[in-house]
Amino acid sequence: MAIPSSRVPLLDETDLEEASEQMLNRKSQTSPLSSRIWGTFLRVLSLILPSWLRFLDQENILVRQRKMRPTAYLDGIRGLVSLLVFLRHFALPWQVHLDYGYGHQNAYHDILRLPFLRLLFSGPLVPLFFVVSGYVLSAKTLKLGRQSAWEQLFLSLASSTFRRAFRLFLPPLFSTIVVMLLAYSGCFSFDYDIMPGREPVHPVALESLGLQMVQWLKFSFGELTNPWSWSRRNMLYGPHLWTIPVSFQGSLVVFLTCLGLARTKTYLRSGFLVIYILLTEMHGRWDIAPFIGGVLLCELDLSAASTTTDVSMSPIWSWRARMFNIALLILGLYVGSFPRFNGHGNSCVPGYQLFCDITADYRYWHGISALVVLLALSREPGLRFPLETSLVQYLGKISFSLYIIHEPFIHIVGFRTVPLFWMITGEDVAWRYQAGFVLGLFCSAFMLLWIADIFKTLIEDRCANLAAKIESVCFENSE
Repeated sequence: MAIPSSRVPLLDETDLEEASEQMLNRKSQTSPLSSRIWGTFLRVLSLILPSWLRFLDQENILVRQRKMRPTAYLDGIRGLVSLLVFLRHFALPWQVHLDYGYGHQNAYHDILRLPFLRLLFSGPLVPLFFVVSGYVLSAKTLKLGRQSAWEQLFLSLASSTFRRAFRLFLPPLFSTIVVMLLAYSGCFSFDYDIMPGREPVHPVALESLGLQMVQWLKFSFGELTNPWSWSRRNMLYGPHLWTIPVSFQGSLVVFLTCLGLARTKTYLRSGFLVIYILLTEMHGRWDIAPFIGGVLLCELDLSAASTTTDVSMSPIWSWRARMFNIALLILGLYVGSFPRFNGHGNSCVPGYQLFCDITADYRYWHGISALVVLLALSREPGLRFPLETSLVQYLGKISFSLYIIHEPFIHIVGFRTVPLFWMITGEDVAWRYQAGFVLGLFCSAFMLLWIADIFKTLIEDRCANLAAKIESVCFENSE
């Protein structure tokens, strides 16, 4: 079974720098000045040209399909979730009470509030992120433990732990510096009163640049990069970035869990992980439980891959197993459709009243949903096809950058597109209102993907390289 590594890029892609050099060589017969200008042009183009243009090349698509890893669907999950997070945050201010469930207080009977359909804007998005992170972060350690490669396990765990803070914190630190400067420049000024839905939180311009920088410093080191606080954070320069410090905390829990269970017997390890998940949920850490759930799913996958049998499953049992996994996926998506504001039981959707009797806190149900959905996908490869398509894999490649920049992009650019399209469609009736909204959404999504692609190339990838260089300087030679 292929195990994802933090040192390996999520997807293979053509190196534009090499292509630039080849094209430069073809131009070498011209004057040196022309060659330098042409080379500079190609290098600049390699920075601003979105890689999704290359992803639409059919020949490259076939090559990537041949190289598809068994765990590529996890990258697809990340990409799809990042896009849905953008969709949710774009729609919340323009749609009234988007988080209310179908039939809430005998109202809100529009079709998009029904289970499954509401997953487009309100599902277990963050828990899916966390489960995938737990899976990926633990994969190499669990595999080395099964091989009794204790020295390599320690080196891998030490490297992952050391680099994690750099990989998680450096890109959002850079993005929030830009957000701080844009906020001071007044770029977040917008007529939010025209929005009928939830008014989005955004940074405000202060009296001086010095005060703005001091506020950013307090935010950066008191909230964003503070791993010691388990309380609600005041994310002034990016409300969506609350997941970054939680991801760091969850990562440390994963590393400690892998270290503590590294030498336990294989048949006991899964049991310990289940107990750990239950205890974590009982103590109210709904945000950490998905990380441990990801470790459990990875352990189950490794156990399944190492199990061999000379007796193949009969067709009828194979069919039953497939139907069970499909039912498991449907169940997980149904649970994940549990609305965020359910009116403490005022829902006419079957089953949700029972959920409310247990707990009306959607975060626990969404965490369970994420585990069940990924369990079904891990057991049935045939269900992964939508997540392994070229477009979704591309979204997985830029998912972290997409998540980081989507909120400030929506405020500065995205929200302004809707009134512009209303000038064409009008907004006096419902369908005209929604037409302008949808056109603004698609236009904004196109621009966001391009900017996220550039951010990944210029910032995220370079932060990853910087983390590797810092590690090489600080670590003792293992040879």
